[in-house]
Amino acid sequence: DPTPLRDELGWRPAHTDFEAGLRDTIAWYRDNESWWGPLKDQGEATYESRQQ
Repeated sequence: DPTPLRDELGWRPAHTDFEAGLRDTIAWYRDNESWWGPLKDQGEATYESRQQ
């Protein structure tokens, strides 16, 4: 329930339409792979190095 966020912080969701929000999220990931790609690679390398 986001009511406390709205009431205390004035927060409002950027998307209230699920399909539009999902579409924008997918577009963001496609457009920003140079930002999140190295983080993903680092996380996968860390996971792989911890396997026994």
